[in-house]
Amino acid sequence: MSAGVSVLDRFLPMIDDPGKVQVVEHFKTMFTDRVLPISHKLRMGVIHNDANDNNILVGGQGPWSLTVSHIIDYGDIVEGWIVVDPAIAAAYALLGGFQIQDQKGRGTNPIDVAASVVKGYHQCYPLAEEEIQTLFSLIGMRLCMSVCICAYQQSLQPDNDYLKISERPAWEALHALAEIPIDYAHFVFRQVCGFEPVPNRDRIVGWLASGEIEFQSIVDVDLKKDPLCILDTSVSSPDVGSIIEPYDPNRASVDLFRIIEDRKCVAGIGKYDEYRLIYRNDDFIDATGHRRTLHIGLDVFMPATSRIYAPLDGEVYGIANNDAPLDYGGTVILQHQLPADMTDDDGKTVYFYTLYGHLSPASFSHLRRGESVKAGQCIAAMGDIHENGNWPPHVHFEVITDMLGEVDTFVGVGSHAHKEVWRSLCPDPNVILGIDESLLHSGDSEKLGGPMSSFADSASLSGTERDGVVRMMKVRNRTLNPSLSISYQTPIHVARGEGAYLYDNTGRQYLDAVNNVPHVGHSHPRVVDAQKNRPAY
Repeated sequence: MSAGVSVLDRFLPMIDDPGKVQVVEHFKTMFTDRVLPISHKLRMGVIHNDANDNNILVGGQGPWSLTVSHIIDYGDIVEGWIVVDPAIAAAYALLGGFQIQDQKGRGTNPIDVAASVVKGYHQCYPLAEEEIQTLFSLIGMRLCMSVCICAYQQSLQPDNDYLKISERPAWEALHALAEIPIDYAHFVFRQVCGFEPVPNRDRIVGWLASGEIEFQSIVDVDLKKDPLCILDTSVSSPDVGSIIEPYDPNRASVDLFRIIEDRKCVAGIGKYDEYRLIYRNDDFIDATGHRRTLHIGLDVFMPATSRIYAPLDGEVYGIANNDAPLDYGGTVILQHQLPADMTDDDGKTVYFYTLYGHLSPASFSHLRRGESVKAGQCIAAMGDIHENGNWPPHVHFEVITDMLGEVDTFVGVGSHAHKEVWRSLCPDPNVILGIDESLLHSGDSEKLGGPMSSFADSASLSGTERDGVVRMMKVRNRTLNPSLSISYQTPIHVARGEGAYLYDNTGRQYLDAVNNVPHVGHSHPRVVDAQKNRPAY
C-alpha cells in the first residue's frame, strides 16, 4: 500500500473516463496529504494483506451461530503498516456491501459498512489514533489500486468481460466514498473505536465552560433571567401538526408565536438534541444515506428584524444567503480560537465556530470575510419567512468544532445513526447561552428517556437511553397483558402514528400493517369526523 501512488501513476493513464480519473486523483491526493506525512508514526508488522470474505473459513452448530474459525491464503503476506489489514478488509466489504438508491448516490451507507469492520478489528487488536486517522484514505487507495490494475488487465485482455463486471462494485464504492468528507469518516471511525469523535471537542467545550470569559447575549433579551417559552417540536409533540399535510410556514409561525404569547414569554426556545419530524424532504438525507432528524443547534424565536449579537470575540468566517427552501436563508458564521496556551496535540491553534442561521441577508451586508467582530457587536437581524428559508422567524445558533471543509454553511440537523459524531461536531450551544438547564429539560422524564432516547440500536445506547428503555418496559409490563409479545429484540419507542405509518422517537418511519391501518390509516379524516359527530354514551 505504501507504493500505491506509483501504482496509480503507472496505470491511471489507461482509464479514459474523465469522471473516473477525477475520483482516483481525489483519493491519490488524500493519500499523499493525509497518510504519507504521518507514515513514520504507523506501526509496522507482518500483515495478511488480502483479508476478504473468500479467505475465511467459518464453523458452528447452525446458520445463526457461525464464527470465523480460520484464515486462509497467505500468498500476499508482507511487512507493512498494520492498519492496512483492516483497511483492505473494509474495502472488500464495500464491494456490493451497500446499496445506491438513486442516480445521485443518496441512500448509500458505505461508511457504516467500513465502520463495522473497523469496530470489529479494533475490539480484537486496538488501533492507535494515528492509524484511525489514515483508515479512510487507505480504503480509498486500495480501491483505486484495484480499478487501475483492472484497467491495465483490460488493456491486455480487451475481450474479457469478466474484468468489467468485477470492477463495477469498486467504482460504485469509490464514487460513494468520494461524496463523504474525509474528516467526517475519520470521526465516525474514531467513535466506533471508543474515542471522542472530534479530537478537539473536549478542549473547546472545556474552555467555553471554564468561566474564563463573560459571554454576551445573542439577542435583546436576557436568556438567563427573562421568561422563556420552551417549545416542544419533538416527534411526539402535538404542537407540530400533521405530518401528512403540506408544510405551511405562515400557519406554523402564527401557531408558534401564539403559544409564546399565551405563556407571556419574551422568546421561544427550540431545544438542542431534539429529534424532529419537520425535516421531511430529501435534502435532509446526508451523503452517508441517513435521514437527518436530530437538531444540533438551539433556536431562539422572536419577531423578524430582532437583532443578533456576537457572544464572544471572533472574525467573520462565512456569509451567505442559502436560499433553498427549508435552508438557512441568511447565514453568518464566526470563527473563534482558544488561547495560545491551549493548542492541539501537534501544537497548532484550535479553532471553533458559531453559526447564526435564518437571518435577513440585508442585515449583514456590512460584514466582510476576515473582519474582526467584538463580543456584544450587532452582526445581523432575524429574517422573515420569505428570506429565512420559509421558517417562523428565529435564529438557529450552533457551535461547531470542525467545519468539515464547509465555509458558508453547515448542517443544523444530524442523523440518529451517527448521533455521537454530530454531538461531538456540534456540542450543546447552551454552554454559551446559559439558559437554565432545568427549564430546558423540564418534561423530558415524561418521554421515557427524554429527547436523547433511541431504541433502534441497543449497542449504541447511552446510559440515559438505556434507562429510557428500562422505564418504557416497566410501564408496558405493568399496563399490558403479557400475552402481547414484542417482535423486536430491542423495543421500539413508538412516538407517533399518522397515515399508514408509525414513527419512533428518533423520527424513523415504519409501515404499520396491523389490522385496519392499511385500509384507513391513522387519523383518517372521515374516521376522525365520524368520531367527532358520534353521540356520547
